[in-house]
Amino acid sequence: MKLSVFTLFLVLSSNVFASEYTIETFQAPLTEKQSRMLDSVVPATVDPGQVIGWGRDLVALGEAIYELVKKGKPTSQTEYAPINVVPRDPITRNYVEPMELEDASDPIKRRFVVSAKNGFGSEVVRVEYLLLFQVAKYNGKGKYILNAIVIPNVSVGYGFDFSSKMKLVGIANKGKASDPLVSMTLDIHNTVGSMVSAKEAHSVITITGLGQVTFE
Repeated sequence: MKLSVFTLFLVLSSNVFASEYTIETFQAPLTEKQSRMLDSVVPATVDPGQVIGWGRDLVALGEAIYELVKKGKPTSQTEYAPINVVPRDPITRNYVEPMELEDASDPIKRRFVVSAKNGFGSEVVRVEYLLLFQVAKYNGKGKYILNAIVIPNVSVGYGFDFSSKMKLVGIANKGKASDPLVSMTLDIHNTVGSMVSAKEAHSVITITGLGQVTFE
């Protein structure tokens, strides 16, 4: 049986034009390969970036917006300063340089997945976000966050596009003024689109100075 070019196009593109998307997020274990890859990542420590958040005694440093994925392709993480949440100096009120923090933990690693399915139930986009960060103290006290980065690994089906941006939306002290416990919240804005429609969804990551991570 022979198909016309127009009919063949409709057959090949039927998956693309299912405009009702569902986007789900979930936490997943790291593979051994991903864990080794994160071990080789060395976040930039020379340039802390700019002030992107602040509280009474806390300052967050990094980038205003992180373009994680552009047109289905991950961006280079070397383009961005990692996120650091550090204390203010009690005398000068200036922020403490990240390199002045001490007793830093081993890197803490997590993996989260964003999966987009079309109206037929087929997965059209799959993004694995690899999170890496450390926790540290200042003058023997507090639990601060160092070198937080998110590395995307994205797979996009034919006829679809995907983009992803991340920004810091808040920092807080969950401990005492004399012994801070930092919490920071990141928002990842995911956009899935085809030639006929698009859908947006937000993924929220919360990290604490205890090394705890939640993702929703």
